[in-house]
Amino acid sequence: MTIKKLNAGALQLVTFITVVIALLLGCFILLVHTQKQFRVKSYLLTDTIQNADKGISFALKNSSTKQDSVALLLDNDATVKLKTAFWGTFLKVGVSSKFKNFKFKKTALLGSKQPLKQSALYLKEHNKPLVLVGNTKIKGNTYLPRQGVKSGNISGQSYNGHQFVDGVTKTIQQFPKLSFQTRNYIQNIHEFYNSKKDLESFQIKSGSSVSNSFEKPTLFHFSINDIFLDNITVQGNLVIQSDSKITISDSAILKDIILIAPKIEIADKVKGTFQAFATEHILVGKDCNLSYPSALVLAKNYSKQFEENNIIEIDSGTKLQGNIILLGRKGSKNYNPQIALNTNTIVEGEVYCEQTLELKGKVYGTVFTDAFITRANGSYYQNHLLNAEINSKKLDLEYIGLPITNTEKGVAKWLY
Repeated sequence: MTIKKLNAGALQLVTFITVVIALLLGCFILLVHTQKQFRVKSYLLTDTIQNADKGISFALKNSSTKQDSVALLLDNDATVKLKTAFWGTFLKVGVSSKFKNFKFKKTALLGSKQPLKQSALYLKEHNKPLVLVGNTKIKGNTYLPRQGVKSGNISGQSYNGHQFVDGVTKTIQQFPKLSFQTRNYIQNIHEFYNSKKDLESFQIKSGSSVSNSFEKPTLFHFSINDIFLDNITVQGNLVIQSDSKITISDSAILKDIILIAPKIEIADKVKGTFQAFATEHILVGKDCNLSYPSALVLAKNYSKQFEENNIIEIDSGTKLQGNIILLGRKGSKNYNPQIALNTNTIVEGEVYCEQTLELKGKVYGTVFTDAFITRANGSYYQNHLLNAEINSKKLDLEYIGLPITNTEKGVAKWLY
């Protein structure tokens, strides 16, 4: 019997192959395990995000505006916490979702959805008809006094249209109302933030930039003197308040903030997204562009009357995407308009006016007003519209706006 000797290198080769096979098997097992773990984590993360969406859905269906945190316990032992607070004319909802070791936060601005049949105009009943003059156009459903609508004449101009309203016209039964909570917040906003002692303050100076996430506590800047916003960037969960006046320069970049002062003046060509609240006047210059969801709000307590100089006035060429609100009662000897939208102004959204509105521009959305007034050649024409346009059909159906009572809520904007 002959014994054949093998080269020692063969044993090394076998050992090497064995090690390679073992490593490949180990990598395969590790890959399978990793994929399984990744799949489980993906499911858990997906569930956590979906639970946050359930929290937003709960907020949309629930009419409560309490600012306390609300905890929801879901079937899978996950927890969702909601915190609601007013943010200007909208409701801010923060949702925190937790499932096992996963957390997810989501913050949204909520408002009211548009009805399927969008309305162009709600005009209060004062036993006076709506009078159309010149190239005035109204498109959408309208709710008017019993006297309805007719043509008129101002300084030799008569009505040029073929029909008064392109839409269904009905007699107004009840003027739509803002939700009680929203109205109360707006009329007391000048004390709302200033009374909160736990708010952290921030400083404003020319050339600076301040940003704050809506997932963090609100930052507040207050001054008893005039505030001039010039060459500055202010963005996010921030409130700026003056006991005197706020002036905004075209070099200021403002996004999603709230401004509060008795007087607010916006220079020509300002661009931004903000909500402004005043008690005396809001003056907006020419060729400004205030993006959605912006708001201009003038509100007085019912113990005080609007005087002639208490006005929201928007100059020509300015565009606002959002809403304009005026709340309060008018003095008996005050014949001036409390909201004046000049020629070539465009509002994409809603105008809610409890007093007189002078409309020379265009509203792509809905107008709610106590009365119209037109000034021409030193005369005042009640409930007259001259060369104006109200067109609800040009407003996007996805628009989310004012919290009118008994309306369905929707998400106006996702916050950061």
